[in-house]
Amino acid sequence: MNDIAPIPADDILREVAKSFELPTVNPADSFTDLQQNSLAVLRMMVALEKRYGVGIDLVDVFSAASVADLVQLVQAAANAREGR
Repeated sequence: MNDIAPIPADDILREVAKSFELPTVNPADSFTDLQQNSLAVLRMMVALEKRYGVGIDLVDVFSAASVADLVQLVQAAANAREGR
């Protein structure tokens, strides 16, 4: 059994906000709400990969309806990487 805890959603939200140079992001926000361009989204993806060691497909990011969906993508990728 693997004793590594899942990545807390709040940690991912802080990383997303930091990548977008925002004070905070709301899980219900869409990327349209956040008014970020594709370069900012790519910067966020690189930051998430560096911080959590997970790669997320660009198509999946743009398919995410909200930041909460993105959090779930990161958590699922981390779980898959850890064999959970």
